[in-house]
Amino acid sequence: RQQYDEGYTSSLTEFCSIESANQQSQTGADKNSACDGKPAYQEGYASGLKIYCSYEVAFQKGQQNTEYNTKNCSAPQRMYLQSAYAKGQNLVKVKANIAQLETEIADLEQKVYSTAVPADAKNYYKNILASKKTELKAAERSLYDIERRSRM
Repeated sequence: RQQYDEGYTSSLTEFCSIESANQQSQTGADKNSACDGKPAYQEGYASGLKIYCSYEVAFQKGQQNTEYNTKNCSAPQRMYLQSAYAKGQNLVKVKANIAQLETEIADLEQKVYSTAVPADAKNYYKNILASKKTELKAAERSLYDIERRSRM
């Protein structure tokens, strides 16, 4: 029994270290109740939570489309962090839309400048091409706005 108690105490000391707590909180994990009352653990957890509950991490998690749970962040931060997360997700969507539009534009330009395409079809493709270029400009403005706001 004494060896068990010593092993448990030793592993708990390691688990409740400042480094371990810091790493735990940076993943959004809940506090471990076994470590309550241990000042080093509390300090490490708070330190890691400051990193986890930051705009940068929320934005990055949104870009990666990975889970980002704000339940351990302060109530006033949650809305701000959820907004950052959504902006990160939106950035990925806008970039994908731009890539799609660029592909469509390249295909249309190929048709417009092809000698095998009849003149009336070229006019049809030119109209679509103009519309796609307008969409692309709007998407690029949106991308610029998202990136600019994400640096604030």
